[in-house]
Amino acid sequence: MPTTFTECGENVTSAAGRIMERFYRDLVEAGVTIRWLFASNHEAIGGCLKHHGYPAAGIIKVNSLKDRVEGKTDLTVTIDLEWWEQHDEKACAALIDHELYHVLIAHDDEGQIILDDVGRPKTKLRPHDFEIGGFHDIAQRQGFGPIVRDDDGRDVQLC
Repeated sequence: MPTTFTECGENVTSAAGRIMERFYRDLVEAGVTIRWLFASNHEAIGGCLKHHGYPAAGIIKVNSLKDRVEGKTDLTVTIDLEWWEQHDEKACAALIDHELYHVLIAHDDEGQIILDDVGRPKTKLRPHDFEIGGFHDIAQRQGFGPIVRDDDGRDVQLC
């Protein structure tokens, strides 16, 4: 079964609006536009979204200039619907906050927002501060204790 996409509802867009008003005034003031989508594929093992080959609860993308000229928003955030439905409001807000934190608005030397060829604010994505990788077998073999996966898909060492 292929992955399907649907527009997120008011619960996501209103939560995103509240988070943007509180923490991302620069995005609001620049008029950055964002489309929020759910991705769903109940047959996908480990979730239907991947980031660098690993399951992801959400992914943000800067839409190309061509796509924006054709009417798309500046950015698209895609959220794994199954993940969303399995988590509480606090975790879902943290996911929205995380995806929005990736967004950086380009400024010139005087601090003015740089606009693209169609007058939209230029944006780029901030990389994560850290990403951690490893192997269960090596951690166990080297005596770092059993590693388990928590409800959010993260590996946790048990002491």
